[in-house]
Amino acid sequence: MPANDGNNQAIIKTTQNYQTQAIGIISTNPGVTLNSDAHTDSAHPHLYPVALQGRVFLKVTAANGAITSGDLLTTSSIPGVAMKANKKGTIIAKALENYNESDTQRIGKIMVFVTVSYHDFDTT
Repeated sequence: MPANDGNNQAIIKTTQNYQTQAIGIISTNPGVTLNSDAHTDSAHPHLYPVALQGRVFLKVTAANGAITSGDLLTTSSIPGVAMKANKKGTIIAKALENYNESDTQRIGKIMVFVTVSYHDFDTT
């Protein structure tokens, strides 16, 4: 999500369930970067590519139950980690893999398709 310190070039991790400020997913292995002149240096050591579309790995938790391929995912209260969406609100991705961890505090990674949107489960 965008930083709230006046720096419109910075982003920070989400920290709340269904956080509306989510804009994408940090990518550790981007296929294409549109602002390819951006690079880390001593003045900007924390520059990360943000996936706005496409397939990327996403940190997930089973806090809202097991994740099945095709499930919609949203932000969780664990900073920078997603969970299964089960009520209306902000969606950040669609799961492309299952995640069946029984420990809800454990964090895993699955492949997802970035889908930043709003979903109302009552209308489907």
